[in-house]
Amino acid sequence: SPSQLTSAQIEASHCLKDPIVNTGNITIADLAHYSEVSNPITFSGTANVFEGSFMVRIVDCENGQIINETSAQTSAGDVGISNPYSITITYPNSYAGHYATIEAYDLSAMDGSMQDLIQVPVYLK
Repeated sequence: SPSQLTSAQIEASHCLKDPIVNTGNITIADLAHYSEVSNPITFSGTANVFEGSFMVRIVDCENGQIINETSAQTSAGDVGISNPYSITITYPNSYAGHYATIEAYDLSAMDGSMQDLIQVPVYLK
């Protein structure tokens, strides 16, 4: 297998140089920026979102295509506080070797627009 890339090497080649790191309502705790990730990607964090439900997706750097998208759910539904979640998301093996961004976001209960976006740039192994 190819030698591991350093985070500096990944950042140098990555399309996203200025990721949105904190909206306050969704956190990604254990996925490092500009890190190599393997299939499937599992990570956790906290979310303070309507009904504990939010979206997670993998976006390809080259063309902005959504590689995969899934809904996530916090483990408790208490309103107004951050609740923990853990999620696993996969990508087709054909995307191995691609630079991508893991995004988590919420949809507005009022108009369905994207809000609370957080981004983690990664390299898909």
